[in-house]
Amino acid sequence: MKPLEGIKLIVTDMDGTLLSKDKTIHEKDQAILKLLSQKGIQIVIASGRIFSMLETYYKTLNCIDYVISANGASLDDIKQSKTIFKSIIDDEMVFKVLDFCLKHKIECNLLSREACYFPKDSIRRERFIDYNEMATKAHLERIQIRGYEALKPIGNRIEKVLVYETNPDICNALKRFIETETTLTYTISDYNLIDISNRDITKGNALKRLLFHLNIRPQEVLAFGDFENDLSLFDHARVKIAMGNAVPILKNQANFITRTNQEQGVSFALNNLLMEDQTMRFEKVVLDEFYRAYAVGHVTIDNELHLIVASEAIDGKCIMYSGEKFEKKTTLWHDQGGTMSIVPIPNTNGEFLAVRNFFPGFNGATTKVVHVKKENNEFVVNDFIHLPYLHRFNLITVGETHYFIGATLCSSKKEREDWSDPGKVFVGVLPKDLSLGMTVTPILENLTHNHGYYQAPYETKEAAWITSDEGLFVFIPPQSVGQSWTTHHLIEKPISDVAVLDIDFDGIPEIISIEPFHGNVMVMYKKINGSYQQVYEVDRPLEFAHALCGTTLGGKPVFVCGIRRLNKEMFYIDYNLNTKAYEIHEIDREIGPANLTVINLKDHDIILSANNTIHQAAIYYVKK
Repeated sequence: MKPLEGIKLIVTDMDGTLLSKDKTIHEKDQAILKLLSQKGIQIVIASGRIFSMLETYYKTLNCIDYVISANGASLDDIKQSKTIFKSIIDDEMVFKVLDFCLKHKIECNLLSREACYFPKDSIRRERFIDYNEMATKAHLERIQIRGYEALKPIGNRIEKVLVYETNPDICNALKRFIETETTLTYTISDYNLIDISNRDITKGNALKRLLFHLNIRPQEVLAFGDFENDLSLFDHARVKIAMGNAVPILKNQANFITRTNQEQGVSFALNNLLMEDQTMRFEKVVLDEFYRAYAVGHVTIDNELHLIVASEAIDGKCIMYSGEKFEKKTTLWHDQGGTMSIVPIPNTNGEFLAVRNFFPGFNGATTKVVHVKKENNEFVVNDFIHLPYLHRFNLITVGETHYFIGATLCSSKKEREDWSDPGKVFVGVLPKDLSLGMTVTPILENLTHNHGYYQAPYETKEAAWITSDEGLFVFIPPQSVGQSWTTHHLIEKPISDVAVLDIDFDGIPEIISIEPFHGNVMVMYKKINGSYQQVYEVDRPLEFAHALCGTTLGGKPVFVCGIRRLNKEMFYIDYNLNTKAYEIHEIDREIGPANLTVINLKDHDIILSANNTIHQAAIYYVKK
């Protein structure tokens, strides 16, 4: 059965799931939910928020059929403006919990649809004030925010008590207290938050009531969540999707793990689950005849996308392409080629760094990094640092610091195949004034064929993945002042290049590799029981595999691969959620890509490829 086959209802959590950190719903998430609603699928939101704090969202979406609020204490039919179910905590129990919280100096919020009650020094009150500002802008009713003194002896209609506490000991004391009260229960709705409701109140039980009301079976339900209070939703859904930012316990129960809420994980998952029978088409446009095209990159200058292609030849050129169809060409240099890497400088108007003078035959004794920027409508190229045999490098940003990390293919050479003096990994801190140059220091030495570089997160931290005959290493920059770089040796075998991406929706990234140096084998690894194990090998003849990129095409996670000899092909590998298998799809052949990059735009994607073997710079528009 396909993931969405037979699905009649989609239920999604709000905070940490459908909502971004700024408490808005991204237009991509809105669009896919509206599309599925038009196809007849019931759309439900299930939140720990009280109903009145959800009004602006379900009205913005305009496709929500039902709302589960207060962690299941309320269930509302939006289209009929009707409350199907509501659970009110007995006033005596409300005051009993309040007394306990006051005694232990715990932040306690009493929440109903009619009003919300806070202590005078409330830490959480501001959140409700922010919502009222959103409601005012949307011309919706504001939440009544009151102090404890406004509580009535009876009739407060409290749906849940929200407790905020950071001290684990006090939290445990509160939990023990609630467990002694036979009419109450609690759930963990976020870090440091405990929701107290009537017993048997959960999101899952509210969903169960709704399914009975609609005559829908759990096998026809898909659920999204990110925290512990979403576990009960998973109990009543066939397709369980945890966000990339979800807590481990939820990920362990999920069928699929999507991107984070900041990366529109809801639309990303739904688009991919819907895409199983959709075929991508590629429209090729040749930018230029380009002798020994090798390096590719892209920058945004004055809010316009510019593509960059550079040559590896001794007298090679570097050209920037811009315009609606990239028809405008600007030559940045026409000599001193040997360009291996092109790296944008973050938070600038399209400035970038590039390797030059790494000439064919690995003759890179005079290799340098140049700085390119636009000044007075002209592009200025200045030398930045000299670093012999530098092949790949990148910048990793932590806070406001841009860390430089680069890999030298070797340290010296007597002739082409002399690898007696191994390469190193160098690091530095990019200065604010690049005219001052930069000091770099080695942090790992004796790396033979130190060829591949890839940038991707490792255990949630942005990292550099560097390969050599000694294997695959990951380097994590300092996370705060005074710390050092951290190094992990993940795989101990000769590897030429890697790319990293979770393409099968299980939350564990795959590593695809080219083996050995400039090799003819492509292998995929996955971390299983603490070590990286092979899970797939490309089953076709290859020669001189060279280009790898972990990305999305048409919203689908894929590895794009380029081979320089034999079939000289470009293809992508994806994961078929129906057959549970990795699959290869051809993009082009007889082109010999040396390097490629993918640019994900709002309405389409572009593959920029240095088709080295046929001396060509080309782009491929990706269409579904």
